[in-house]
Amino acid sequence: MSELKNKKSLVIYFSRADENYAVGYIDKGNTEYIAEYVRDFVGADLFKVEPLISYSKEYSKCIEEAKQRVGNAPIKNKINDIS
Repeated sequence: MSELKNKKSLVIYFSRADENYAVGYIDKGNTEYIAEYVRDFVGADLFKVEPLISYSKEYSKCIEEAKQRVGNAPIKNKINDIS
């Protein structure tokens, strides 16, 4: 694993907070916690993918919105160069 620490790394992730099906409302989604762990472990940079139009905070509404956006889900920010 020491080889990873010597390379420049970027973790690109999407994570949903708000209403969680099992536990209620949360501040961070599970994927964000994992992305932060990986960042700390390998010294990576983070890039959080965020939708241009926010999804509903309510879980069931969010699922329906996501189904409608398949193939058309623009994001707020883009990375120009990941080399």
